[in-house]
Amino acid sequence: MRQSVFLPILFLFAASGSAFTADSKIDLSGQWRFALDAKNKGLAERWYEKDLTGDAITLPATTDIAKKGTPNNEKLEDKLTRRYKFIGKAWYQRDITIPDDRKEQPLVLTLERTRHTTVWLDSTKLPDPHQSLSAPHRYSLPKVSGKCRLTILVDNDPKLFPASGHMINEDIQTNWNGIIGEISLKTASPQKTTSEGNNANAGGKARLTRDGRQLLCDGVPFFLRGKCDSMEFPLTGAPPMDKDFWLKYLTLCKSYGINHHRFHSCCPPEAAFAAADELGILFQVEGTMMWGRFHRQYQTAEAKAILDEYGNHPSFVIFSLGNEIGGDTRSELGEVIDLLRQYDGNRRMFLTGTNNWAGNPMQHPADDVWVTMWVKKTAAGIVRASESNIRFGHIENGPPNTRHDYTEALQFSTVPIIAHEIGQYQVFPNFDDIEKLTGVLEGRNLQIFKDRLEKAGMFERWKDFYRASLETAILCYKEDIEAALRTASFGGFQILDLQDYQSYGPALVGIFNVLMEPKAPDLQKRWTQFCNDIVPLALFDKYVWEADEKFSAEVKVANYGSPTVQATCLIECDGKSIAPDIELPKGKLTTVPVSFGMTFGEVKKPKKLTLSVSLSGGQNKKIAKNTWNIWVYPKYTGEELQKLSEGICITASNDEASAALEKGQSVLLLNGSKDKTAGNKQGAVRIPGMFTTDFWNWAYFGKRSPGTLGLLCDPQHPVFADFPTDFHTNWNWWHLIKNSNNAVLDDFPKDFEPLVQMIDNVSRNHKIGMIFECRAGSGKLLVCCIDEQTLRTRPEGRQLLVSMLNYMQSQKFKPAAVIAKERFQSF
Repeated sequence: MRQSVFLPILFLFAASGSAFTADSKIDLSGQWRFALDAKNKGLAERWYEKDLTGDAITLPATTDIAKKGTPNNEKLEDKLTRRYKFIGKAWYQRDITIPDDRKEQPLVLTLERTRHTTVWLDSTKLPDPHQSLSAPHRYSLPKVSGKCRLTILVDNDPKLFPASGHMINEDIQTNWNGIIGEISLKTASPQKTTSEGNNANAGGKARLTRDGRQLLCDGVPFFLRGKCDSMEFPLTGAPPMDKDFWLKYLTLCKSYGINHHRFHSCCPPEAAFAAADELGILFQVEGTMMWGRFHRQYQTAEAKAILDEYGNHPSFVIFSLGNEIGGDTRSELGEVIDLLRQYDGNRRMFLTGTNNWAGNPMQHPADDVWVTMWVKKTAAGIVRASESNIRFGHIENGPPNTRHDYTEALQFSTVPIIAHEIGQYQVFPNFDDIEKLTGVLEGRNLQIFKDRLEKAGMFERWKDFYRASLETAILCYKEDIEAALRTASFGGFQILDLQDYQSYGPALVGIFNVLMEPKAPDLQKRWTQFCNDIVPLALFDKYVWEADEKFSAEVKVANYGSPTVQATCLIECDGKSIAPDIELPKGKLTTVPVSFGMTFGEVKKPKKLTLSVSLSGGQNKKIAKNTWNIWVYPKYTGEELQKLSEGICITASNDEASAALEKGQSVLLLNGSKDKTAGNKQGAVRIPGMFTTDFWNWAYFGKRSPGTLGLLCDPQHPVFADFPTDFHTNWNWWHLIKNSNNAVLDDFPKDFEPLVQMIDNVSRNHKIGMIFECRAGSGKLLVCCIDEQTLRTRPEGRQLLVSMLNYMQSQKFKPAAVIAKERFQSF
């Protein structure tokens, strides 16, 4: 049964009643007269002086939800597509009756969330408030009674706002027109101000503070496990406004270990803050600014509106001026932050922007925390495991281990560091999502990708591509998060994202789809092993071992949620175990006072082992568990390899291979050498190996990486009989992948499947073979696109070579596909 946190659209914007309520509020939700003003005639013709006729709309809603505007025939590739599109002026009108006994009471019209508005009561234009994208618009009414005509003009022309980001652009929430949330008249009362302080923490003090580089929550060391939240709700194209929704949504995120939401260049509604207060979730809110020029007057007013409206919520712990602001703005942004800090009464943390000056990272002296992807533009300065160019952070740079942390980077900051937008590991599309996007946004981009894959002849494999790339992404996310947890005094991370980011590419980087449905049935249990309040961490040097080596691991435990815990730490691997008793203070990274070691003894066959670290309390109550795979391979002598090779032509030479095939021999062509046609350009016949799945989106970031999404193979195929493998990328493949130069096989038969296929991205859709077999001439051919030196010198390389040779010596080596001599020579 499909599960989703999204409620039907009807209820997302629902309000109560239509008459007076207990708090003296007149609810104005319901039917309004309506007119689109596509030709921009309404002001000149003074539409506010007459009754609108001919159309109606039920508020709260957007024009998209009400299916107003022009049916949209676009087929966008880089984002979801609006079914109905309208940019410009829309008029909303209804009659209201103000009782005589309310005539002398000052009334305020509240429009909880909207775009640029102008309001008339009969023919009188009401004074304009700050035109906020984030806070309610409130209009003071003149002292009148009786029946009146209320007219609201909403204009969503983005040129009216000196703003950018996800409150106004088309990419996530869409630039909608309409009014959502509360629409009411009520007796005027003093507005919320940041000076009064109704914070749940005593005296309105900040919940989140710092002690040097250490982040504190309520005075205790703390680690933020954050979600980068752009309020991506494709069924509505706008944020839900009711608390029940936000309780369900935030509870779901919390169940995956998330304790913090960073709202990317946007601000959630009141209902979200109320739900977060209840659940103990911490928010970073941002001004309506992304990348572009900083508009000081508007952005300062917007920041004050946000602080006034939501500043009393204990969940609101960080305010940022925006996302990745650059340019010559350092002094100006610092001045604005100083002003806002004083205006707010120093009740939360402030920063001049999230990942500002990304091309030239610098800590700003006005910032209370530094949210950044690197502290220096060097490999040692990166504080996340992924990057948008070929370096791709420490996972891609390798070799892989579980000791990497960001301690070295901390020295370049005097405040807590929070890793910016970690992850961004792309997953192949799930084409079943096309049918699920039934709201205001349609997945026409997914249909484009589906059509391309069908044209490339690989559509039947899409579910395998999806599953394998997801497993590779989860593997990388685990290392990304654990590296941050291994760093003492690290502030935390903000993952981009738990859900697919259906824009700027799109970037299908989530472990949830865009509807917040998990992409695997057992995902929560696996994910919370390494993303949780208490996480055991094993530190060891490498994942691949040889039989005569001794494995050793240190163990640490990160406890950033629970009070001090007395626990037994059980460390197990291959039947060996130790179980010391430990104390885990809250807010600490504690070292278990014993190292785990083991020898492998006589290993005749390769083994995949599981190292597990589990914590239990009194009465064996389970507290936490985490696991890692390691691989152990037997050692082989040159004589043993030579014996396995008898009768097989092993060569890196096309000429030698061709001659052997003509004689009917079996040939192992080691074809992993680099050549000039390797790369990601159009017409390339080779694609270099990349371990991680592609960062964000291959096309969006200028095709700077090989662009692949991990490997896919069938572990039951006899070629792997002596090389235990998963169907997807795992750490035992790291050196093999990194030293491969894989063949583009687009001209092979449509039903041809490589034994090991590198999954390509949806912009290119190459059929990429790392290991594949076929008949050529009178012989049988196995092609391996891994460098020969790696195969002969690395433990996993030798084991794979042994497995391939044993397969080729067996009766099971019966390639079905036949290729022409000319095509073979192009290898």
